[in-house]
Amino acid sequence: MTRTAMTAFVFALAASPAFAADFNGAKAVCADAIAAQTGRSLDGATTKLLKARDGALLRVTVSVSYPDGAKATGECRIRRGELQSVDIKA
Repeated sequence: MTRTAMTAFVFALAASPAFAADFNGAKAVCADAIAAQTGRSLDGATTKLLKARDGALLRVTVSVSYPDGAKATGECRIRRGELQSVDIKA
């Protein structure tokens, strides 16, 4: 039983980076969409993944902080790496 638990733990650790990479790609797509919607550039901006939900559509909520102190947050829906929609939150 201990070997089974250890094997499951090792497989869980090995699988984690793959999911993180998917969310990081979605975060980049969403940050680009937020910048385009707000008419700003991402040069010098910091992005932060706030929420991520997987399903038929990948839904991510991303916060973009600009060097001048302005912030924009949006929720994006992404399917197969392509942006479906973006909703900017006030």
